[in-house]
Amino acid sequence: MYDFDPQKDYYSVLGLSEGATDEEIKKAYRKLAMQYHPDRNKGDKEAEEKFKEINAAKDVIGNPQKRQQYDAVRKGGFGWFGWGGFGDGGFGWFSTDGATFQFGGGDIGDIFGDLLGGFFGWGGGFSNRPRRGDDLEMIMNISFEQSYFGLEKEIEYVVITDYDMETRRAHEAKKKIEVKVPAGIMSWQYIKFSGEGHAGRNGWPAGDLYIKIMVKPANNWQREGDNIVVKADVSVYDLVLGADIPVEHPDGKLTVKIPKGTQVTDILKVSNRGFPKMSSGLGSKKGDMLVKLRVSMPKKISKKEEKLWRELAGRGE
Repeated sequence: MYDFDPQKDYYSVLGLSEGATDEEIKKAYRKLAMQYHPDRNKGDKEAEEKFKEINAAKDVIGNPQKRQQYDAVRKGGFGWFGWGGFGDGGFGWFSTDGATFQFGGGDIGDIFGDLLGGFFGWGGGFSNRPRRGDDLEMIMNISFEQSYFGLEKEIEYVVITDYDMETRRAHEAKKKIEVKVPAGIMSWQYIKFSGEGHAGRNGWPAGDLYIKIMVKPANNWQREGDNIVVKADVSVYDLVLGADIPVEHPDGKLTVKIPKGTQVTDILKVSNRGFPKMSSGLGSKKGDMLVKLRVSMPKKISKKEEKLWRELAGRGE
């Protein structure tokens, strides 16, 4: 019935006490999210699970309305008061064409508070006071390639359309909207749709819809600012003699030239092959592709090859 686990101590997850302020919650979350972010802990399953746990805690106690409900349930044992159409509280997941979404409605917590007020004499029941509609946030998970190329997708979500004060029901409906994710977008950036959130009360405007972007890590590439970083395996011969090597890129395989005498610590730069620079406002301006080299040494060599290596090293026989 809840979109959280009442038995879970989300405060402890963030290393906080129940009396933590909003600022302390934000600060603790930022610190732990940076520590356990998948981009910094590639292949570490424990860090990945910890990152999910941290985000779940932030989504609950970092939201004032959810936190109020969570605290009330944990301390007082109140159940969920149901009303038409919300099911499990108006929260859920769905996926389409590789892009995954999470959605939730903040106004539910306010209605919960209003209902508690009616039952316990806190505020006179389901309030009809004028107020702006609550904002709605959805998390959109996209691939590394989608963040490079951009994405256009029509999504469907559930939104509160109006409130019936007589029946104490919040009416909801499915809504569709076209989301244009610009090329070059990064994790934690938002796309805002004004007036597309939950309905306001008593004639006040609707809230906004925010799409929060989260980019899934890629096996082949990393992102550094507007640059794409790729690792390429080369031989010592390539470094000494020079070579043209194939390198994987979202656009397809690219040929990168290794100059003679390249050092293993050198980073090769291919200009204008990175992410579009969104901040510049110039769609054609891009970052670079940075190629970091990994030397692959032969594990076995023939006697003839060994002799040649010894001659090059000046070791004779």
